[in-house]
Amino acid sequence: MAAEAHLPLPRRLWIYQAERFPLKRHGPLIAVFSGAAALYGARLLSVSPSLPVLVSAILCSGAFFPLMRIADEFKDRHDDRRCRPYRPVPRGLVRLPELALVGLGLALVQMSLVGLFAPQAWWLLLLTWSWFALMGVEFLVPAWLRERPLLYTLSHMVIVPLIALLALAMAVLPGGGVLPGPALVPLLALCYLNGLAIEFARKIRLPEQEEPGVETWSALWGPGPAQGRWLVVLLLSLPLALVAAQQIRAVPLVLLLLAPLLAWIVLRFRPFGRAGRRAPGVIQRPTEMANGAAVITSESTGAAGGAIKAAVRVQSSRPEPLELPTALWTLATYLTLGWLPALLGGLG
Repeated sequence: MAAEAHLPLPRRLWIYQAERFPLKRHGPLIAVFSGAAALYGARLLSVSPSLPVLVSAILCSGAFFPLMRIADEFKDRHDDRRCRPYRPVPRGLVRLPELALVGLGLALVQMSLVGLFAPQAWWLLLLTWSWFALMGVEFLVPAWLRERPLLYTLSHMVIVPLIALLALAMAVLPGGGVLPGPALVPLLALCYLNGLAIEFARKIRLPEQEEPGVETWSALWGPGPAQGRWLVVLLLSLPLALVAAQQIRAVPLVLLLLAPLLAWIVLRFRPFGRAGRRAPGVIQRPTEMANGAAVITSESTGAAGGAIKAAVRVQSSRPEPLELPTALWTLATYLTLGWLPALLGGLG
C-alpha cells in the first residue's frame, strides 16, 4: 500500500476508478442513459441535434456520476477509515484534495460544454449543481437523514431526473425547442425509479456477502422483503415507460422488448431468503455495526489485519445478486425510449 501512494497521480487515479467507479462498467450505462434522455427530447419536439451537441449533452450530464462518487468519498471518509480501510482513500492510494481537484476539473468541463453548445441550459446546470451541493451537506440535517435511510435515498435520487432533464435540454434548446413540462413527467419519473432500482440492487446482498459496518437494504429489511421492494420499483416503471413511449409513438417497442424482459426478471429473480427472517451474518442494529467496526479496527494490524482486509476486499468486489437484471432493465428502458426510436425512426 505504501508503494501505491508513490505512483504518479494519473496511475493512482486509474487504479482508483477501477476500484470505485469502473468506467468500463458504468461508462456505457451512463452514455445510454444521458443519450436516451437527449434523443427522447429531440424526438418529442421534432428537433435534430447535431452530433457535437448530442455528445456535449452526454458528457456534461454524465459527468455528474463521477462527481457523486467523489462527493461520497468526502461524506463517508470517517466511516471508511473505521470500517472499510481497504478502500482507496483510507489506505492512502489517493487523497481527498486530489479528488477535489478532479471534481473541480469535471465541473469546469461541464461549464465549458454548456457555454459552448447550449447556453440556454445554464439554469438547469445551476439547478442540478444546487441539488448536488445539498446532497453533499445532506440537506443540512445529516444526523436526522441518516437515521432514515429510505428518506435519505429518496431525497438523493432526485438528482437522476435532474441530470436527465439537463441532457434533454442541452439537446433540444439550441435548436429552438421549448421544454414541454407535463409531457416530460413520465420520462423523468421513469428515470427516478430506474435510479432507485439501481440503488436498491447495489445494496441488496446475499447473506454471505454482507460486511460488518456496511449498511444494506438486505440488512435493514431482510433479504426477501428488500428484494420484494426492488421488484415493486421495476413493476411501477413499466407503465411509466408505456406512457413515455406513447408520446413518441414507440409503444410497440416497449411491448416487444420491455414487457417480456420484466416478466423474465420477475420469474427468475424472486425474493431470496425467508421474508422477515434475519439472514445469517447480516448486521441489523447500529450497535452491532459499531461492534463489528471495532473488531475490524482492532484486528487490522500486522499480517492478520492484512488478511482480513484482503478478504473483505474480495468479498466487496463480488457483484451483488441483483446488479445484472437491474442493469439489463435500465439499459433496455433507455434503449427503447431513446436510442432505438432514433435509429429506427419510430413505430407508428
